[in-house]
Amino acid sequence: MPEHCFKISRDSNAVLACMENSCNSAFKFENICELCSSDLRLQSFLTLNKVLFNFHGRCERCSDGVVNLRQDKSAPDGQVWRCSSKRCTFKCAILKHSFFSGSHLSISCIVKILYFWSHKYPQYIVVHETGVSEKTIVDFYIIFAVKYVQ
Repeated sequence: MPEHCFKISRDSNAVLACMENSCNSAFKFENICELCSSDLRLQSFLTLNKVLFNFHGRCERCSDGVVNLRQDKSAPDGQVWRCSSKRCTFKCAILKHSFFSGSHLSISCIVKILYFWSHKYPQYIVVHETGVSEKTIVDFYIIFAVKYVQ
């Protein structure tokens, strides 16, 4: 695993690098689809590669409970980090402090868009394949280009 994947990353470069360096070969679209076929598989991959935070462990807020992933229908990806203590209100979105935070799209959709962008797919194909609006695809392509150049 590349060194830069050991730090929590907020940029698309680290996400791309982790995808391309896993198993010492570049991901093909088939691998991306398999990875994105399960939210749990994708979240585990991104957590393992330090793209998403792993809050699992003793709650720092109350010190009584343990923070675990819990189902939450109000969360964009259906899960949040939550303390097991009934008296504690700690709750944190799984996307917090990540490259994915603030987006209305699912993690899997953003990863696919990032894959398409990194392989220079025309935007009209990405719109067709993802069902995401042209404006949103243009916005993501600009974000990726700016972050990639930096």
